[in-house]
Amino acid sequence: MPKATTTKSTKKSKQAVKATKPAADNAEKPKREPSAYNVFCKKHMKEWIAAHPGRAREAMAHMALMWKDAPENPNRGKTAKTKRSKPASRIASSDPPSSDD
Repeated sequence: MPKATTTKSTKKSKQAVKATKPAADNAEKPKREPSAYNVFCKKHMKEWIAAHPGRAREAMAHMALMWKDAPENPNRGKTAKTKRSKPASRIASSDPPSSDD
């Protein structure tokens, strides 16, 4: 008796279905406005890199420090949010389990 054919979805068939869908939904969507931080970084990044040649890797760290006290920062002067503590470990203590002899 011959085997019954089964419908099996594969990665290629899913990609083909996605490719046939119209991409008009994405074309109508306007770009989001840059945030105040994005505008600040764009303005000050080139200046900082020009003033500190060879230290481009440190630029973002310095941008963050500059942003903290910048007048453009809407959160300037506010206290930072507290970080959540990590949940306690599942192991209650580091003592080995006791054996009942």
